[in-house]
Amino acid sequence: MMARFLSLAVLLLAAAGSLAAEAVAPSYDLAAVIKTALEKHPSLTAAALEVTAAQTRVRQVQAHFRPQVNAEAGYTRLQDDPTFSVAGFGTMHFGAADNWTANLGVEYPLYTGGKLEGLRAGAQAGVQMSADQLARQRQTVAVNAARAFYRLLEANRMVPVITDQVKALEEVLRTAQALHEQGLAAKIDVMRAQVALTGAQSSRQDLEASQAAARAMLVESM
Repeated sequence: MMARFLSLAVLLLAAAGSLAAEAVAPSYDLAAVIKTALEKHPSLTAAALEVTAAQTRVRQVQAHFRPQVNAEAGYTRLQDDPTFSVAGFGTMHFGAADNWTANLGVEYPLYTGGKLEGLRAGAQAGVQMSADQLARQRQTVAVNAARAFYRLLEANRMVPVITDQVKALEEVLRTAQALHEQGLAAKIDVMRAQVALTGAQSSRQDLEASQAAARAMLVESM
């Protein structure tokens, strides 16, 4: 009779624990977790920088298709004004000691044999590739954050439940021991209660470890 009572108690505790797990309200906001991950995850920052770098390369190549203006300025100072002497005419000056020079040039690529066009196509493909990589990384970050969220949520729901089961089984064990001391229960009843309690305690340790791992995973995902 006592054995049936203990078995029924264990079954009721398990069923109650399952119902309690369903009744626990979530303590984290999934949308906020994903939003934070998409805003702050280092891998997305690096991927976005790759897109910016690729766009910069496109602008650099595009600049070669526009007219290139070159300007130079110079100054030369001679010791004396340049002169030369002509018999019968005297000394003639053909310049000054101070000389300024300025050059302005404009270049435009009329034909490059397809070289610039190829560079531009390659740079534009690089932009598309880096943008696709950023999009894929955003999806990966969002999925990882959601997985970590649900894993921690489940652990947070189950740890209090298994803790309550442990407390209840401790009380069952104390009752069985008291009844056994009074000769109202067999030793096997005490052993069954002890086995059930040990199993619950082991499950609680596993859940607590899983909870800590899930918490670390969630932090890493963001």
